[in-house]
Amino acid sequence: MTAAAVGRAVITIALAAAALAALYVARSAILIIYISGLLATGLGPLVHIIEHAAAPGTQRLPRWLAILLIYLVIVSVLTSVGLLVVPPLIEQSQDLSKRIPELLERGQRFLVDRGVLDHQITLEEAVRNAPGPGQAAGTVASAVASVFTGILALITVLMLTFYLLVESDALLAGFVRLFPRPDRPRVQAAALKISTKVSAWLSGQLILGGTIGLTAAALFAGGKGSRADWRVRPPGTLTCARCPARTSALDAGLEAYHNPAAVW
Repeated sequence: MTAAAVGRAVITIALAAAALAALYVARSAILIIYISGLLATGLGPLVHIIEHAAAPGTQRLPRWLAILLIYLVIVSVLTSVGLLVVPPLIEQSQDLSKRIPELLERGQRFLVDRGVLDHQITLEEAVRNAPGPGQAAGTVASAVASVFTGILALITVLMLTFYLLVESDALLAGFVRLFPRPDRPRVQAAALKISTKVSAWLSGQLILGGTIGLTAAALFAGGKGSRADWRVRPPGTLTCARCPARTSALDAGLEAYHNPAAVW
């Protein structure tokens, strides 16, 4: 191998490493662009249908208004689910907070019986071993920053998706012009087919997720205040008719360990 070939190989490897490092640094931005492109590709046919839904002879709906209507429907569905889920979740969180000391005591007894702990930890020991104020403040600040970053990312995705949908025709035309003139009709037809397939997949996912979410939210809200039979609870909780006083999976595990016949 000549020196020139070795030099080209070294340069190629260095450029590849630099490109990978740049992609890793910009991974958050790339993820936002990917999600926005996926949403724009999936919502494109739906926007086209709404845009041309006007009666013959009348002016068609502006594209930006069709996009805003889709956004309004999505926000309305999410708001409805939130109104159904949040109140029972708050109520059960308050109930859980009242039972935390009892659950911790039972959990410690369980661990002591199994030999995991040599003694039950008192409140004084827990406070003494708790992280200091500086570390707690850093954790809170990190959590607030993560929430703020997530909100900004969501707003960016919505705005970028809106732009991609509004300028979809111009962007598609510019993309098609990158190919030789004889291949452009075939490339455009393939892009439209891809958009249709992605739209069908995205619509199916939204319908499935919406159906599951609304059903779970309705059952969640409908089980409020009831102790009969199995009912929907947040992840990690369990209630059944045979054990009406039980409100958590920890209770179920402890009861099964100490008295299996009472559970089954």
